[in-house]
Amino acid sequence: MFLNTAKANIKGGTKFPQINGVVTFKEVKNGVMLTAKINGLPQSPNHCKGRFFGFHIHERNFLYMSVFLNKFKIKDIIGKVIIIHDMPDDFTTQPSGNSGTKIACGEIKKAF
Repeated sequence: MFLNTAKANIKGGTKFPQINGVVTFKEVKNGVMLTAKINGLPQSPNHCKGRFFGFHIHERNFLYMSVFLNKFKIKDIIGKVIIIHDMPDDFTTQPSGNSGTKIACGEIKKAF
């Protein structure tokens, strides 16, 4: 049984209107399970290598992914925004890891 859930409906920006999908957060014992299903992301020039995208929870202003997180609870992210960038995160530069242009986003809302 899930204690708390939230979701963000993802929509591409004006340069990437084909991007759409949903990110769900389900609070489980000891953390949060994040699942993302995003369609319409730009293709890699070399389809064999795939492509990585920056993926962040922001304070407000290829894809299927599921990951377990134990750094926050659902109540901590309601009202924040999921942002997808067109480049990978370098895990160094702040606040967005030098991950390039924002190409899609969605507000995280309480799911019922």
